[in-house]
Amino acid sequence: AYIGLTSISHRLMVYFRHMKRNIKYRKAFLLDCLFLYRLRNQPETYKYFRNNFPVGFLEHLKWFIKLMIGRSGKHLFIIKLNNERVGQIRFDKIGKNGAEISISILKEYKKKGVMSSIFFNVSREYLINNPPIKNLYAHIKLNNIASIIFFDKMKFKNIGRKGSELVYLKNRDEITNLLK
Repeated sequence: AYIGLTSISHRLMVYFRHMKRNIKYRKAFLLDCLFLYRLRNQPETYKYFRNNFPVGFLEHLKWFIKLMIGRSGKHLFIIKLNNERVGQIRFDKIGKNGAEISISILKEYKKKGVMSSIFFNVSREYLINNPPIKNLYAHIKLNNIASIIFFDKMKFKNIGRKGSELVYLKNRDEITNLLK
């Protein structure tokens, strides 16, 4: 009985801790450039990128300006916890009806449930505002265990391997119908 009470009290503590969190998202804007630069250049983050090395600020700034003027086919959302920027979710259009999803979060907020709490809300908004997009894809390096676990948890389907990456897929209807 004692073990059961400990388990229940632990679950209640975790539940109430999550209730206190104020997790929100918004589209990125110019003032996010420095935050995104810091996030992008965390070794824990870039080691899983295709370009797995730090970038200089000017290179980042050029990329960010192109993204902000809307000619890149990318849509970027900032994730905030208690009004503090902690991560990003980006959608890159691929082909006529697909988008690749990319997520990153500051190292001190990893494995805290922040992305799990907001992921489908952000994805749903993106899909509603981009009707041609029918599928979301995640390309994950084989050694990125945290992302593999995350996309499995989000019920993305592992559809195979492409080079050194696993490819995950989720259909638009699975997301847009989920939160109705």
